[in-house]
Amino acid sequence: DFGGTDTYAPAILLPPIAFLALAFLIRKRQTEQKNLFDRQLITPLFVGIIAFLIISTPFFRNTDGLTSMSLGNNDIADSASVSRYLKEFSRSDTAGFLGQSGIFKVMADQIIFGGPLSTAFASSLFSLQTYQLQSMSIQVFFLFSVFLVYALAYEVFRYNQISAVGVMAIYGLSPIMYYTVYQGFQGQIIATGLALCIFLLHLQAINHCKKFFQFNFSILL
Repeated sequence: DFGGTDTYAPAILLPPIAFLALAFLIRKRQTEQKNLFDRQLITPLFVGIIAFLIISTPFFRNTDGLTSMSLGNNDIADSASVSRYLKEFSRSDTAGFLGQSGIFKVMADQIIFGGPLSTAFASSLFSLQTYQLQSMSIQVFFLFSVFLVYALAYEVFRYNQISAVGVMAIYGLSPIMYYTVYQGFQGQIIATGLALCIFLLHLQAINHCKKFFQFNFSILL
């Protein structure tokens, strides 16, 4: 019953920042300074940013600030409402719009949680309202999946650099994915990226781990 992410979001950031700093220091010691960043990644990074800018075009052209839009599906309103509950209220609060209905608590407990929490978390960190980041969060998770498609094509399926970037570009410009993003299907976009990440981690572990213990340890990490 702490309250929403407005209360605890900064504290949650401390462990991942510490782990990232540790990983960076370890990699820096193991790698020459000039090889710390692989120049080969510049091209997929550029393609990913272009895909992100293209999918964000309606927001650049039609709005004066951060907001959310949908082609017509109302999932985005449901997600933003649950995000606001997770951002601003504790479990025992009954004030305001929570006093009118307990549906938001029920939805957070039983229907949708991870996606709205990610939006609430970012809204707290950047001092924005959840409706301002609801569409943006979907587009950011889509961008993650674009990079993961490149990693799978290059690392697992052993495509060369040009072919892997091509597969990444086809995915990044896919009308099916654009439709999913513009309808506000946050759960589907997050699940796509998560599934790609799980495939990549498991296949890399299978290909590189010599013993069963190493496989379990790498999956846990």
